[in-house]
Amino acid sequence: MWWFGGLLSVCAANALSEDYMARIDPSLRSWLRSVRLSEDVLLQLEVHQGKLRAFQDHEQLALEEEEVAQLRSVFPSDAFAPEALLSPIGPEAWDAKRQQFGKHGLDANIFPDCAVNNENHLERTTVAVFNQLKSSHLGVVVTVGGLYGHRHGEGEDVLDDPAIELLLEMQRLRTPALRALCLGCEEEQVASLTRARSLQEVFRLEALEETSLRSALPDISLPKDFIGPIDLLRLDALPHGSSCQVLRSLLLKVQPRLVAMFVFSQVPPPFEFIPHSQSVETPPALMACSLSAAMQVLAPHNIFLIHLTGPYALFVHREEWHQALPIDEMDCYRKSSAWGMQDIPIDFVREWFFEDVDKVLPRIWSNISSLYVSGQGMFTLGLQAM
Repeated sequence: MWWFGGLLSVCAANALSEDYMARIDPSLRSWLRSVRLSEDVLLQLEVHQGKLRAFQDHEQLALEEEEVAQLRSVFPSDAFAPEALLSPIGPEAWDAKRQQFGKHGLDANIFPDCAVNNENHLERTTVAVFNQLKSSHLGVVVTVGGLYGHRHGEGEDVLDDPAIELLLEMQRLRTPALRALCLGCEEEQVASLTRARSLQEVFRLEALEETSLRSALPDISLPKDFIGPIDLLRLDALPHGSSCQVLRSLLLKVQPRLVAMFVFSQVPPPFEFIPHSQSVETPPALMACSLSAAMQVLAPHNIFLIHLTGPYALFVHREEWHQALPIDEMDCYRKSSAWGMQDIPIDFVREWFFEDVDKVLPRIWSNISSLYVSGQGMFTLGLQAM
């Protein structure tokens, strides 16, 4: 019998920070941990559907009950929660849901790597996808909202913002006439970002009139040299949850090869949710449109989902991608994560996604309406067009 000792409590404490995002379907997840018992003994641990396995030098070990009990402490409680033990939906019911409510039914391509659960903002994935695009890069980025990242020299090696990382990649590739437009960014914020220090001459900052974002089709002006084909259109969380409205407006002026945007991951496909704020204030929790709503805006422009963290989605133009599009967004969403906000618990999200659509649609409407001060919100909620 191995004696694991107090080392495990340290590993468990370090592991907790990895799990602040909740998986949509924990039963698909495998939790992985490494435990060093001595200088010469390193164990690789895996928990899947509540079952723990240990490996040393790629060979599975036979564990006794006491050893299993000790090793379980390395993992978060979510690894052994009821929803992680059994699939919430059977194979036949799942295929029927995909067929009936998936944007492209069972004909959609299942892309195993669509869900990205180790990034927040697709800061690495955006660059990886960009380097696989078919045509030559243009050196043009348009971003709306803010920029992420450490400031004032801290976090030199911490990647956080997809627009900044893509610009740095194009700078590394010596892209000529590199330029970026940031709508709604503050000068002090951009100037203080550690990883944007070499990009100060690249960025052009323009104001974003917040009142215009209350419109169904905001009037957003762009400088002439940012109209037309661009490498990346990036939308962060915007005032009034106006991401789909801004997206629709900008797509009349730009033709992006990639779109990276914040989506409201608590409302799952196939539901199209778009908050409006013409006459009422949108609650802070409703910070964007849903994935299906964004897909509906982008599809006429031949732009389709390729990656999803949950809160961030990456879309690519069909003519730029080397694999079949569109992909199955239902499968991708099931494997991704959602932010377990207090206003909309993860249990609600899972219920909305896995249960019968006709039953949960009025529940979603009621739950979202309750977030408004008046109890009566201004939003659209429906099923994506088939």
